[in-house]
Amino acid sequence: MQMTSSQQRLSPMAPEASVGYGWIAPLANIALERGIDVSHILYCLGIEPHQLRHTAARLTPRQAREFWRLSVAHLGDKLVGLQVGEHMDLKLFPGIGTAVAHASDLGHAIELMSELASCISTDLEIVSELQYGRWLVRIRSTAQPTALCYERFAMIACIMKLARTQTVFPVVPREVHFRGTLHSDPVAISERLRVPLLTDKDDDVLVFDQADQYVSFKHANQETSVFGECVARYFLSRLPLPATFCEQVRQKINLVMERTDAKLSVVAQESGISLRTLQRRLDMESCSYASLLEEVKRHFLTQLLLKTDAPISRISNLLHFSEPSSLTRACVRWFGVSPMNYRKQLRREAA
Repeated sequence: MQMTSSQQRLSPMAPEASVGYGWIAPLANIALERGIDVSHILYCLGIEPHQLRHTAARLTPRQAREFWRLSVAHLGDKLVGLQVGEHMDLKLFPGIGTAVAHASDLGHAIELMSELASCISTDLEIVSELQYGRWLVRIRSTAQPTALCYERFAMIACIMKLARTQTVFPVVPREVHFRGTLHSDPVAISERLRVPLLTDKDDDVLVFDQADQYVSFKHANQETSVFGECVARYFLSRLPLPATFCEQVRQKINLVMERTDAKLSVVAQESGISLRTLQRRLDMESCSYASLLEEVKRHFLTQLLLKTDAPISRISNLLHFSEPSSLTRACVRWFGVSPMNYRKQLRREAA
């Protein structure tokens, strides 16, 4: 199904919508406006394009994160991150939008924002601190400097929008620090932010005046905010724990294998990190890429043998073996029998 600019834009976020919708919709809308087809990315994640035109769509945090990563890489424009942040609806899950909108002041709202950072990405965290009369809002990332720049830009823009539109008078940071070097024009990004942008810093930081954290919100209401926060924390408690790096790579292999051979170089590229970094982080968790790839292939082989009647030659191609005999040797090594006999065994057990 093609997603083009002629199609209806996605609806605004509704209170009952699930985690992920408000994160995916702005990015999908930007793609629609540019006439870019992202339906193949949705398909890889098990999302039907028509789901995104229903505010009650049920999407998981993993689907939201992966759609974000793959789509921004496809769009290839760092300004996309800023655009998404400027349009992003805070109601990523029930409660948080109410809690933030009725926060007592900007500092309180940023505290609540730090709660939703983990929904957007397992690699992001928001930390506030005071330093020499300034209030620093840090957006930290455990990934490589360039890997999550789109997500970090989106979070910066979202916080700036919050400070500019929800407070009793507009609050604008003195400057923004960006971790790493921007290969695209930093002047254009600074103009979009409308504040000075300094690069090659240790973290992404919004630098406010110390007094800015106490600027009241237009719709401050303690009881409503507390209620919203309780609802948000309830939903947060139901989210799965952040995946280990090993699990993130396993999920990436799953996605890549549905389209092409999941070579280490391909997975590293789509993860936005170097080969050396990917291997080093796997080593830190005592995990090898070869074992992960083998595990994913074993799972796919079992499902294909159990649920389809595809010939072994076809399955060999789908799993990117060089030839059917290679698949047969692998199956014997993993399960002790040939693929045909393993299929019979699986179906007897399922009967």
